[in-house]
Amino acid sequence: MATGGKDKKQINAEELKADSLWRKPITLDAFEDDDPLATLYRGREVGESTATDDNQPKLEVTKKFQQRSIKKTTETAKIEYNNKQENVKTPPSPKVTESELKSILKIKSESFHFTDIREILRGKSFDIYAYLRLLSGETGVCKIRHLDLMKKLDISRPTLFKQGEWLTRLSLIEKRNVPGDHLGTSYKVHRLEEVLPVSESLVKQLESHIENLQEISNEPVLV
Repeated sequence: MATGGKDKKQINAEELKADSLWRKPITLDAFEDDDPLATLYRGREVGESTATDDNQPKLEVTKKFQQRSIKKTTETAKIEYNNKQENVKTPPSPKVTESELKSILKIKSESFHFTDIREILRGKSFDIYAYLRLLSGETGVCKIRHLDLMKKLDISRPTLFKQGEWLTRLSLIEKRNVPGDHLGTSYKVHRLEEVLPVSESLVKQLESHIENLQEISNEPVLV
């Protein structure tokens, strides 16, 4: 009976050992390197070499390919950016056709020709435009307070705003007021001959008036 009890314990121990081996997860250590099952488990084809030196050239080729792709992408982005920068151009000065100008001035005759610049720059708009041209010089931009402009030209505030709107309608000036900026209003002054369909004689009349203003006011011309 004792022998039978001992055999039973041995049987139970062997069953437990077999059960533990059965439940133990499969690892690569359980296979030999030349075992086909281990080869497939490692993700290689049967007969493929396991040497790490064989994979090194492939890794270097892949790395070089990735570097070339990154370089090519960067160069492409630079080319696209440069192309966009070349396409960005300074907007041209606004143009007013002869028919549009006559429509603004309410001139119905098609045969009418301007002989005096004041037929276009009516009232104090002639003085305001000439003085802004003097201040802006070749740059086309200037900045001045309303009070200073009124004092220089001896005009009232309503006249300044009314004639300023007239110059804006003719596309001769653009102005911008910045809230909180007490240094004045910024003006973009377009040249008469680049905006309106005027003759050389009218341009000379304006230039002569600008020269007279410069002598009177002693204002430096911006270049």
